Amino acid sequence: MLQPLVAIFIYTFFFYYVLDIKTGDTPYPLFVLPGIIIWFQFTNIINAGGMALHNNPDLIRKIDFPKLILPLSKIVSGLLEVAITFGLTLLLMLVYGYPSSFKIVLVPFFLFLNILAGFSVAIWLSALTIKYRDFHHIIPYLVSFGIWITPVFYPTTILPIAAEKYMFLNPIANVISGLRWCLVGGDFPKWYQFLSFLPVFLTSLLGYRYFYKVEKTIVDYV
Repeated sequence: MLQPLVAIFIYTFFFYYVLDIKTGDTPYPLFVLPGIIIWFQFTNIINAGGMALHNNPDLIRKIDFPKLILPLSKIVSGLLEVAITFGLTLLLMLVYGYPSSFKIVLVPFFLFLNILAGFSVAIWLSALTIKYRDFHHIIPYLVSFGIWITPVFYPTTILPIAAEKYMFLNPIANVISGLRWCLVGGDFPKWYQFLSFLPVFLTSLLGYRYFYKVEKTIVDYV
């Protein structure tokens, strides 16, 4: 629980108390937690899934099995961290007297979209890093900057209207908005905002095809 707790403390101190970012009727810790859940899960899938093949050379050499299992397994193991942070969110909802509603049943849907977005990057990264090792430094480093164009710790309402529209070209922004709607209220993403997932689906399909293409040669590079 340490990682989300530290994140809540840092974001609350700097963005709520120092920068005075307002989140309406929603207490800031409750506002930021859905963003933390989604962003941490997204980056963990990329970091752990992208390095899954690189970190298991002995297993790959000794056993013949579908190599896609390794990055997929990181998604499953990462769900424990999601569950812990989600439990912390429910606990804070009780502390603040924030009621839950039927909308909470849609939480798995938004987590699935987040997994798909993360895996669309991780599958490419896991296949590319076998032959081109520097990718595991470059891509996660670039992804880490994405938090500044993703409404993890700030509401999109602080942006100019034109910038707010462009924000939702980012699929993770839509996932965070949807999860916040499920847990603490707010606006449900508009239907056309989900069009941002079309490139995610395409990237996933192309990534799978490339992974399948290089799978037989992976053992030669590990």
